[in-house]
Amino acid sequence: MTWIGMTHWCWLRAVGVFLLLFVGDLGGNSEVCSLCCIFLREDRGLNCTWAGNANTQYTLHLQSLKFNINKPSTVLNFTSLLGRTSILIPRKSLTKNDNYLLKLKHGAEEESYYFTYDDADKNLLIEPPLLSDVMFSGESDVSAHISWPIPSDNLHVAIRYQNLADTNSKEWIYADPSDIQHDNYEISDLEPFSQYDVQARYESNNTLRSLWSESRTFWTPEQAPVGPLDVWRNFDMKQFVILYWKPQHCQYPGSDKWNYIVTYIHGGGSNALKTPYREPLCEVKLPANSTHMCVSAQNNNGTGPPTCATTVCLDTKPLDVEIRVWLNVTQGVTVWWDESLNERCEDLTYLVEWTQLTEGGSKMKNWARRQVGKQNVTLPGKLDPQVPYQVSLFTLCQSDCKGPVSTIMFYSQEGVPSSAPNFSVLPLSSTDIFISWNEIPVWKQKGFITSYTVYLNSTVDSQRHPVSARNLSISGLLPSTVYEIWVTASTAAGEGTRGEVKVFHTKGIY
Repeated sequence: MTWIGMTHWCWLRAVGVFLLLFVGDLGGNSEVCSLCCIFLREDRGLNCTWAGNANTQYTLHLQSLKFNINKPSTVLNFTSLLGRTSILIPRKSLTKNDNYLLKLKHGAEEESYYFTYDDADKNLLIEPPLLSDVMFSGESDVSAHISWPIPSDNLHVAIRYQNLADTNSKEWIYADPSDIQHDNYEISDLEPFSQYDVQARYESNNTLRSLWSESRTFWTPEQAPVGPLDVWRNFDMKQFVILYWKPQHCQYPGSDKWNYIVTYIHGGGSNALKTPYREPLCEVKLPANSTHMCVSAQNNNGTGPPTCATTVCLDTKPLDVEIRVWLNVTQGVTVWWDESLNERCEDLTYLVEWTQLTEGGSKMKNWARRQVGKQNVTLPGKLDPQVPYQVSLFTLCQSDCKGPVSTIMFYSQEGVPSSAPNFSVLPLSSTDIFISWNEIPVWKQKGFITSYTVYLNSTVDSQRHPVSARNLSISGLLPSTVYEIWVTASTAAGEGTRGEVKVFHTKGIY
C-alpha cells in the first residue's frame, strides 16, 4: 500500500522553546526548517540551516550551558556567507553531551533553541540515509530495488518516490511502512522508460530524526513499445497519401532513436518500410489508393502492436454543423462545435484537425480526438500570429470516417495584409471605368479581409473609394485626363501595403 501526500507539518519539542519544521513536498529537495541543526556523520560537527533570505547575512550565537565557576561560559559567533542559509559549526567548537543554546539573529529578529550535542538527542536531526544505486528486477513488471546502510535499532526508514514524467501529478507517493525492510525497499509497478526520484529519511517512534535525503534519480529500463499510436492521414491530395502519427514517449531521451514500421497494400501487394522518429509529428508519403495502412513503433527490445489509419472518409460534403474558434484567456486556441449530428454509433468520436495554409498547400499541424459529450478542444502549443489555419471536424465510428463535416479558417492574431490586390482597369466611356481585382493569396492576407480601398489621383483631384466587393464602377471622371490608380486591402488590424500603381488615360470627347 502507498499513500499520496502533499504537505506535512512537524513540531519538535526543545527545552523551553518549540522548533517548527516545515516539510514542503514540492518536488526535489525543497524541505526547509525555520531553524534546525543536523548531527553530521563521523562526528564532524553540526550543519545548522534555516529558512530565510539567501541574500541576507545571518549570525549564529552558540553558548555552552555547562556551569564552570572557574571558567565563565563563552559565546561563539558564526556569520553566514551571502547566498547561504546554513552554517557548519566545527567539531572542535562542541563538547560531547554538553547542553547548548543556539540563537539565530538578523537585525532585530531572533530565533533560538536548546540542544545536547549527542546523536541521540531528539532536538538534533541526523543525516538522512545514504541511498544506493537503483537496481532493477522483473521482466514484465518494472521493479526498482533501493538499499541503505543498516540503521541503529531505534530508527526506521521512510521512503517516497515520484514519476517526473507525470505532468498531471507532481505528488510524492509514500511507501507503506510495513513494506519497507530494515535496509532495503522494492518499488514495484513502475512505468517503463520513465524518470523517477526517490528519497529516504530516518524516523523514530513517529518522531522525525532526519530531513529527506538528496533525490536519487533513475530511469526505468526501456521495454518494447506498448499501446496504440495515434494515427491519422490527409484527405485533400489525390496523387498520394500522407500518413501521420504522433511519436511515442517523445519526452524521453533515447526515444528519438526509435524507428517506425509502416505496412500498406498497394497494387495488390503488401509493402513495408521503416522510417525514423520525427518531432512533433512523424509522417510518410504513400502511393495513392493505398489501403490497410498501419504503423508500429520499434526499438531495441521489440516491435509494438500496429495501429491502422482510416482508409477513406465518406460523405465529404460539409454538413450544417456550427463550429467556432476563439483565443482563450490563456492565449491558447479553443475549438467548439455544435453536437447535433445524430450519428447512429455507440462509440462516436470527434476528430478535430488543424492545418496551416501555405503557398505550397495545406500543412498538417496536429489533431485531437474527443468523445461524445465533449464539444470543445484546446489546441496544444502556440500558434503563429498572422498565419492562416484551417480547422476541420470529422466523425469516427469504429473504422468508419465521415467528414470533414465542417471547416472553418482562423487566425490566432490578425495583422495587416502584406500584399495588395492585382487589379485591372476597363474603360467604359470617356468618364466611366470598371475596376476589378483578384483575391489576395491567403498566406499574404495576414487576417480576414474586411474591405478594400481604391485610390485615384489626377492633376485636378484625388478620390478614395472604400468597397467591400472585389470590383468597383466609377463615373464622373474628366475626359482626356491622366489618372493614377491603386488598390489596398484591410483587415481588423488595419490597412495593408500599397501595391502596383497603374496609370490610365480617359478618352476624349469626339
